[in-house]
Amino acid sequence: MQWRNMSENGKQTTIALENNTWEIIDTVSKNNWHKWAVSKLESRPAGATKAGWLRNAAIDECNKLLVN
Repeated sequence: MQWRNMSENGKQTTIALENNTWEIIDTVSKNNWHKWAVSKLESRPAGATKAGWLRNAAIDECNKLLVN
């Protein structure tokens, strides 16, 4: 498990994800994980956790790479 701090809408938050999930995010974001995460969190529905939403977004990105 790895924790990363980020700022979203002027508020500090910590996101905890599995190491391999962060590796996927670092790869698909071209090592600009913060910008990628903020953009993905903009579409987070009410009730979805930030970590869960980012995990699903990372899996979606991975699936897109496998299909193409």
